[in-house]
Amino acid sequence: MKNKILGLALLGAASPSLAAGPWKFTPHIYARGGITLDSDFSRSRTTAYGNEWNLGPWNQESNLFSDPLTEITLDAEYGEQFKFTYGVEVADNNRNYESNGFTRTPVNERLAYLTYYFGDNSIWFGSRPYRSEAEYLTRAFNFDNLDLYGGGIRFERLGPINLEFAYGTFENSFTNEDNSADFQDNVNVVINKVEFPLSNGMIKTNLELQQTMRTSSATTNVEDRTHGYLAGISYQRWGDTVLGGGLYNQFLAHYSKGYVTRGGMGTVFNQFDPDFAAKKYLVQWNGDWKSGSVGLYWSAIAQQHMGKDPSETLSDDEMKWAFADLIVRPQMAITSNLTGGVEYARRSVLEEGDAIRQNFAWAENTGTTRWAGLLNYNMDNATFNNPVITLAVGEVIKDKETQFFSTKTAKSTHFVRLNYEININ
Repeated sequence: MKNKILGLALLGAASPSLAAGPWKFTPHIYARGGITLDSDFSRSRTTAYGNEWNLGPWNQESNLFSDPLTEITLDAEYGEQFKFTYGVEVADNNRNYESNGFTRTPVNERLAYLTYYFGDNSIWFGSRPYRSEAEYLTRAFNFDNLDLYGGGIRFERLGPINLEFAYGTFENSFTNEDNSADFQDNVNVVINKVEFPLSNGMIKTNLELQQTMRTSSATTNVEDRTHGYLAGISYQRWGDTVLGGGLYNQFLAHYSKGYVTRGGMGTVFNQFDPDFAAKKYLVQWNGDWKSGSVGLYWSAIAQQHMGKDPSETLSDDEMKWAFADLIVRPQMAITSNLTGGVEYARRSVLEEGDAIRQNFAWAENTGTTRWAGLLNYNMDNATFNNPVITLAVGEVIKDKETQFFSTKTAKSTHFVRLNYEININ
């Protein structure tokens, strides 16, 4: 069955739209990838997640492009009442896991779900990503980020609000440190979202409850269970004009406590035992200003991680980590397809307990800085939007040679990066 649907998806991808009677088939193709080179043009990649110099607020973006990914999605719509969405990933991808790490697969099912519309409302069931829009500069999903198998319902214009409920599950598999047993976490998630549309903006809330049941290879019985909570609110505003340009702002605050295995609100101190539950606080301000051929993007994020040591050898103060990230990117159109710009990025570590220093060799009251010159080619004559091919040339600078991956004894390194991101609808 999957092969037949995949064949239909590839057939749909060969033409802009195929329609027969009330049915309409619409393909979507998304591809991204990139490479980072050191100043001597050797490939700078020493870990599975990219090179060690990719520290700071650009880390998520660098990881995103470090492996090539191509996604093919097909929407099969029947009138205005029904839609089936099916998607696969092709080429190298890391979505399938084994206990000993990543397993690359040439083709991997990404999503398969049904949506039924009744009036302004909808019901969905199946396997799908469940997340808000990614922040533009870092591509991070700090508000929510889950891949679920389940179902949900959404009510549009229910009085002054839009209301959404969802329930789903996902699995995590891993091996303990001494390789004596394999474990599997089965996670059940309940989600509630509320949107308050405004005349020139939106207020959104996000509530999640995650319950995790753990089994091991030694027994089929549930050995233990735990839970995690997430709560967040965001305010988006658009339509304002400043200095002749359009302004967009988003302010976000999020909190999590307990065992959170996926999404932007997991912590470095994640513990399964609820008696040692970790907490995380995150606030964010991001936005953009655009006027004709000139644009400015920014993103500022501050977060604090707080944990408890199960061995009780480290105090609560030693189980803390707080840092602030800033990215600012001005750019200007050179032609209808070509833009140039510069980018400044900074991570400042504000608080760091011994638990972090022992594992990551970072340091309190220090940080890293990155600057880069950018050249972007926009293939659809959209000056500030994807799809885009980006060339970045710049430098990463540590405050101190002895901090942040201290085996890299140099204080700074130059780099060259080439990324592509293509979206065909």
